[in-house]
Amino acid sequence: MLDISQQASGQLRWAALADYVIVDQGSKISILGMFERISVLSLPATHPVMYVVSWWQGQPNGRFNLEQRIWAPTHQVLVTGGATPTQYSPSGKALAVQLFVGIPIPAHGNYTVELLVDGRREGTLTFEVAQVQLQRA
Repeated sequence: MLDISQQASGQLRWAALADYVIVDQGSKISILGMFERISVLSLPATHPVMYVVSWWQGQPNGRFNLEQRIWAPTHQVLVTGGATPTQYSPSGKALAVQLFVGIPIPAHGNYTVELLVDGRREGTLTFEVAQVQLQRA
């Protein structure tokens, strides 16, 4: 689920969580394994790889710092991508791809990925972590 806030500095057009993202030399985006749920056998767990991809629209050639944080259901920050300098194209568009590796999963519940521009929350993504039971034959 995506929650978007509009600000004068720019607007988040869309964002997604995925297992893998490829951006070719012509800026064509391939997103593989989009998800909103992670299933784990036991807790605590570690999710191996998560891409956060977002598409922004704003002032042509404008610049901003983008930070992405993953929050646990307990309202604590698990990981952050740090502030990344980002620039809009001459047409006012910007693509951002953040790779997170080895994300700690301490509990089941709803996790939040927070998208901040110059320190202001511009949008969030949520994903659920559910513990599954193996079926015995």
